[in-house]
Amino acid sequence: MFEVFKIMWDLFVLRDAQRKGQLGWKKVLFAIGFVLLEYIIALPAVLLYEKHPQYKSVFIAAMVLVVINFVAFVWLALGWRSSKSTTEPS
Repeated sequence: MFEVFKIMWDLFVLRDAQRKGQLGWKKVLFAIGFVLLEYIIALPAVLLYEKHPQYKSVFIAAMVLVVINFVAFVWLALGWRSSKSTTEPS
């Protein structure tokens, strides 16, 4: 029940951000791309490690890559946000 409430709240917040002009299609595509990339990297590594524990090094390498991707996407998002705020008139 709580998860349904969280999903409804997330949709409300996203809808509100879209109305205020803070959420556009570029940001949505950026977020979807990030999530898909993380799943494409992490999910196969986790499934492989569950069935074959001897591939622990592959699992660790995939998780390190996921963290590096996360840091890169956060850095890009913050850079994108700061460049947008400097170009907009006050």
